[in-house]
Amino acid sequence: MPYHFMLATNHPNLSTMANHLDSFDLGCYFRMIAKIAHSFTVGQIGLGSFDPDLPPIIIGNHLELVAYLIGGSEIDLPVRSDALSHQVGLGIVPWEDGHLVRARIRLFAFHHSPAYDVIVGRLVISQEEFDARAVAPLGRYVPRSR
Repeated sequence: MPYHFMLATNHPNLSTMANHLDSFDLGCYFRMIAKIAHSFTVGQIGLGSFDPDLPPIIIGNHLELVAYLIGGSEIDLPVRSDALSHQVGLGIVPWEDGHLVRARIRLFAFHHSPAYDVIVGRLVISQEEFDARAVAPLGRYVPRSR
């Protein structure tokens, strides 16, 4: 499958790094994207809330599933100008008689890096329960002073 890979970096020796891209392991890269999507979903809605599809990719024995479960996202969300932020979120997609859980992953969004839509698995809780669990708290994180 042809794939376009974009490198986002502030490294001063970008040309030196580009020489090593031929040894870049896309399987490991997409395993990482799958791990982030799976673990974020578990953290947000709970392990028993969906029937997971990503473990075969994460374990590395069925990388052919990447073509079916991970794709480029065309959603362009705004990026905070004061941070090297990552964007991770959840949504659901109607499928057959239920819904699929979809994670959106964009690492280093400040550098206009690619975003991915990842099908995490089939939702096994109600849509209302998903909505209640998946809502991110509003506001900024303020570290505690010691």
